[in-house]
Amino acid sequence: MRFERFILISLLILFCSKAYTQTRKYAGSYFYGDTIPQGAIDIYPESDTTLLFSIYLINSNYHMGFNMGRIHIRKDSAIFENINPNHYNCRLYFEFKMNALTVKTIGEHNDCGYGYGVMSDGVYHRTNDKIPEYTLTPESDTVYFKKYSLEK
Repeated sequence: MRFERFILISLLILFCSKAYTQTRKYAGSYFYGDTIPQGAIDIYPESDTTLLFSIYLINSNYHMGFNMGRIHIRKDSAIFENINPNHYNCRLYFEFKMNALTVKTIGEHNDCGYGYGVMSDGVYHRTNDKIPEYTLTPESDTVYFKKYSLEK
């Protein structure tokens, strides 16, 4: 009986840890820009198939953008969609390769609530693979990823 219990507990631990490691490989901070960062993305593994992200952007005219959301990862890629007829029309494609994250706007769905001329598109390079605990909004509010809720 003890051995069976040990096996059951071991399998539960293995199953739970495996689910986490499937998206753990994407976690970290990514930056875009040559000498001056123009964009930063933090990636938080939420479950075995979902990631939470925050993105900060600034263009050469000092216009800014910020967004947070959930993406469902599949084969190293995901699509973020924030379409609201009264507010936003934003669709972004995320593709992870090695230590880089490519973000592309899908079609004309570029109204993500950013400042004038600010776009998400670019290749963001990972600077660390530490799981971020929180992000800061443009208003300097701290948002903890673990407590962040969105409708799934």
